[in-house]
Amino acid sequence: MLHDAVELVNWYRARWEIELFFLVPKEGCRVERLQLADIERLQTALALYLGVAWRINRLMRLGRTLPDLPADLLFEPDEWGAAFSRTKNPCPGRLPRLTPWCA
Repeated sequence: MLHDAVELVNWYRARWEIELFFLVPKEGCRVERLQLADIERLQTALALYLGVAWRINRLMRLGRTLPDLPADLLFEPDEWGAAFSRTKNPCPGRLPRLTPWCA
């Protein structure tokens, strides 16, 4: 009985991660605005957007737990360079971390 209760609590704790995962395609990618009527197009779009959601959620989790992780471990130089150039407080001459501000 205790084992069942612990398992139920663990499933409930995972609920928030699931909510965040589906929030990315819904709010961030605005997948509902696509209004795709063709099932093949819808499946293709969902496959793309769920891949994006997975990567964003992974980055959010890593940013919370390992904020000093170097950006080049997860991004190509042109990817982190473009994102880092958009920050309000870039740190010149230093490889950015997942939390892109100078310490």
